[in-house]
Amino acid sequence: MPARLPTRTASALAPILLAAAVRIAGADAPGSAGFSVETLAPGIHALVRTKLPGFFLDSNVLFVVNDEDVVVVDANLTPASAEASIAALRQLTPKPVRYLVNTHRHHDHVGGNEVYRREFPGVEIVGSAAMHDDLEAFGKSTLDGWKGWAAEMAAVIPKHLANGTGLAGEPLSAEERASLEADLAAARALVADAPRMHVVAPTLTVTDRLTLRRSLGSTARTIEILALGKGHTRGDLVVWLQEERIAATGDLLVAPVPLVGGDQSYVEEWLATFDRLRTLGATTYLPGHGAVQRSDGQLVLYREFLGSVVEQTRAAMARGLSADEAASTIDLASFRDRMAGESPVLRMLFANWGRVPAVTAIYRQRDEAKSAAP
Repeated sequence: MPARLPTRTASALAPILLAAAVRIAGADAPGSAGFSVETLAPGIHALVRTKLPGFFLDSNVLFVVNDEDVVVVDANLTPASAEASIAALRQLTPKPVRYLVNTHRHHDHVGGNEVYRREFPGVEIVGSAAMHDDLEAFGKSTLDGWKGWAAEMAAVIPKHLANGTGLAGEPLSAEERASLEADLAAARALVADAPRMHVVAPTLTVTDRLTLRRSLGSTARTIEILALGKGHTRGDLVVWLQEERIAATGDLLVAPVPLVGGDQSYVEEWLATFDRLRTLGATTYLPGHGAVQRSDGQLVLYREFLGSVVEQTRAAMARGLSADEAASTIDLASFRDRMAGESPVLRMLFANWGRVPAVTAIYRQRDEAKSAAP
């Protein structure tokens, strides 16, 4: 979903700014594919994005290569990005993709659905029932917003680079300049591919779980597609590889900084969903964005962050504070330091993707509950 920008720019782009982000392949150095491929276990490969941190994101992708077919998790933002992923897959195996799992409805995870449908006739596109309904209801309007936002960013960023200022008007550090340059390349690539971007909904929906029995050589493989509960959206899925102890989480888990949508995340429910995810006992996590996690350390830290936001926001509500007042007064400095370190880019993203939208989401749910009350 389009990103929330620093305050002075956000006012001009308010209709399409949300508390998250998108990034796409092609935003790295010229000629770069925008990702690296890591083998997590025999036949299981993670395609991990390599773009510098910034407002533009594209999903990580998981390839599960079996004896007869391939299961893919997440489909990138644009057709061009999905085509690059498929080209990488074909370097690994000629086997066809039988299932493509969309972990949630955001376009950086579903934008390549049409490419997989074209390249692999008969592929089943799997999503949660809630995700399917949301994509059908307002997927096109959301996608149109992304396209417009990318065009706006492609026009705005060069002016800031020329002036040596960030999007909020502050002087640019070298790190911030490199981030904006990467974002500009990403915005231009998205604009170039926008005419090919359409909404393609899942063909197979999951309300609880879908279990696939596969094998690779003499090794049995159980692939579970699980709806563990609300969190990043109301329709998140996790792909769980039992034998290998690998979980592909979509944006339920990201690294290093949080990724929350003020108008669509469910922060309080997210805590219980994280507990269910941790109970699986994974030893390796492929987050929706960020590096492969070889322990549950990031999951534990992320849950602690959300728990602190919930506790402090409830206290702010009890004092009668508004959402804006609460977001400006709660103390998350320890989480900012642990998640973002000293990086000015990551600290900005922590505020724009974590602190502010998490508080906003809790207030939104309170207001929704009041409206629904008899």
